[in-house]
Amino acid sequence: MPGATFTIAASVRRSYLFPAKRAPAFAWHCDVDRLLGLLPHVSVVRKQGEGAYRLVYSAREAGLYRVNIHCDVRIVSDPHRGVVRIVTVRRRGAEPAQAGWYSMSGSGRFEETIGFADAGAETRIECSIGLRATLPVALSLRMIPRTRLDAAAGRIFRRRLDETMDTYIERSIIAYAR
Repeated sequence: MPGATFTIAASVRRSYLFPAKRAPAFAWHCDVDRLLGLLPHVSVVRKQGEGAYRLVYSAREAGLYRVNIHCDVRIVSDPHRGVVRIVTVRRRGAEPAQAGWYSMSGSGRFEETIGFADAGAETRIECSIGLRATLPVALSLRMIPRTRLDAAAGRIFRRRLDETMDTYIERSIIAYAR
């Protein structure tokens, strides 16, 4: 499988109650630096202008394999509709796809949508996160049959994105309560 690639993609959605009325909840989530800081496995590589960022999703799987997915995004907020979105943008200088013995890296797409609805003294938040990338297969994995590799990568990636969402929700509620 020389030069082999595979695509990993997953999205998760959660609905939860945030401990503030809609206007303060929306304003709190519009602090993008704070918002991004609450996401596990996602870090800001650099700010590229007003509301534009290069992010990297980084995780170590099975204690051995390092996965890095670089995404250029911009933040779009619409207070009238009650939505904050992180959307992928195409920029020059995308990270080249690379594979090492135990590593895979390249560019991908990151999307997050946060919707806000009144719920009495709280706010009902509908949040979705999606991540997709086509990466080269790590050299040590190239002898594994393709169907097994795709199935394992899909399960692991979905589990990691579930963890990212659940941790984000927990962190945001705790951070707001401080």
